[in-house]
Amino acid sequence: MEKISFKRAFRAAIRKYLNTTFPREASRAKVEIEKLINATTEPNARETIDSVLAEFGMLTGWLENHFTPGSLFTDRGWVFGWYHPEQLQARRLPVKLSATYFKGTFRKIEVTENRDGFRVAEPLPFVDGFPVEIPAEKTHLLARYGWAAAVPLQWHRESDGLLVDRTILSCGFAIAWKWWPAATNYYAKYPPSPLLEDCRIETGSDLYLRARDSWLA
Repeated sequence: MEKISFKRAFRAAIRKYLNTTFPREASRAKVEIEKLINATTEPNARETIDSVLAEFGMLTGWLENHFTPGSLFTDRGWVFGWYHPEQLQARRLPVKLSATYFKGTFRKIEVTENRDGFRVAEPLPFVDGFPVEIPAEKTHLLARYGWAAAVPLQWHRESDGLLVDRTILSCGFAIAWKWWPAATNYYAKYPPSPLLEDCRIETGSDLYLRARDSWLA
């Protein structure tokens, strides 16, 4: 009986939505549909939903977006989409989209809450036009999200190439190669082979690497 009850209730809710005239009525009908699906315990709910929707022919607008897996759309001032394969309908996502997202320009998504597998991004330690400074207490926080502590570039250009005038091993880099929490120890033991093949290493208080133009190409 649960399957029949859900199917009939869902069919009636869809018909009610399609027969609305004003935006406020449509909004209430959408909420009714969402609550009905959230409350169902029917094991074959996906099949039931698809069969009922097929009765109404080709779907457009909100119904198509709401029941198409993988869709991403805005409605009632919120962003809806899919983040789990077991979803029966699009759900409100803790994100906001740039105003021109669906126009194909400046497609930016920003996470606004830590829930449902989403996490708010950590801001980059970058200030345009000013030296970058990372407080010591922030180093581990940045490392957690895959960012090394930012430091001034360790090279400058000369007529025949680049001169790397100091290392930044303390921040995890021998060169701007790849960073991960254990990069400092790894590069100390295993210097990247292209550097050994293409660069002249000079010993001294600092490590100097003179890169050939062919290596930079």
